[in-house]
Amino acid sequence: MFELDIELLKNVLGTEILSYFEDETVSEIIVNANGDLIIEDHEGKRKVGRVNLNDMAHALSLIAEYRGVYLNAKNPDMCVAFPIEKPFGGARILAQIPPVTQAPSMTIRKHLKRDIVLQSYVDQGILSQDGYDYLINAIKDYKNIIVSGQPKSGKTTLTLALLSEIPKASNSSDRILVLEDTPELIVPMEDVEYMATSQVRNMTQLVKNAMSMRPDRIIVGEVTDKAALAMLKSWNTGCPGGVSTLHANNTLATCQRLVDLACENNIPEPISLITTTVNVLVHIERSPSHKSGRKITEISELTGYDRINGHFTLNPIIHEKRK
Repeated sequence: MFELDIELLKNVLGTEILSYFEDETVSEIIVNANGDLIIEDHEGKRKVGRVNLNDMAHALSLIAEYRGVYLNAKNPDMCVAFPIEKPFGGARILAQIPPVTQAPSMTIRKHLKRDIVLQSYVDQGILSQDGYDYLINAIKDYKNIIVSGQPKSGKTTLTLALLSEIPKASNSSDRILVLEDTPELIVPMEDVEYMATSQVRNMTQLVKNAMSMRPDRIIVGEVTDKAALAMLKSWNTGCPGGVSTLHANNTLATCQRLVDLACENNIPEPISLITTTVNVLVHIERSPSHKSGRKITEISELTGYDRINGHFTLNPIIHEKRK
């Protein structure tokens, strides 16, 4: 197994990029194929300098070898985690090289602070007290919850907050399995197994493996493909209380998105599976008018499917107009 020389990686990346790893206000570090260095923090996204692309190519090769993945002309992209050591903190990196891009490029998403609790959403006015009470009870009752939103709406942070409530609501002996493409989530329980996809194991395979590992809850970081079907089946066969996220514009669109993803398995629309498995839909979106920049605008119960009119039926628990 290749042992990564952390100091070499730091030297190759350079002091400027390292400074943004260490800056807690910076959430993303981007290097475009033209060498531009861009960051995003609480002030927004902006160009802050330029990097040597040869050095970056060297850094990418070190990370690829460390993670045991191929990064070459036949496999010109990778999405893996940086080392957990400071200042990297296990940040996620999506890297691309020619022929996908004209030169090496990368997008680094730093790990979120993990000591997030759901009460903080109430304190900041992102979530109403009624919404909080409902979600707490849903977790206690082992309801399956889907968190939806557009890119960068705060789905992962909200999911972390929901997961922080599981120890208070679950049996202390519950076994939790967390399945992700890139490690971002954490459940503060004793019996937790974290699993990540790789070039030889996709999400569908991880879900199938999970079913043989005696889970009480299965958490899926994000559903982006046909693995939605495997997730739904696992939740429907004795493993309730799951949480997952996906991209959608609202809670109703979340249901159709699940249909579309599941149908990538070349099956008929699994309407009954979805209506019997998914219990709670939570939608969060960016809200420039809100001081936090985020707002939970919808919490809905999935109640069924109207076959005459061809749409899912929801019971809105919280529904706020966009501002």
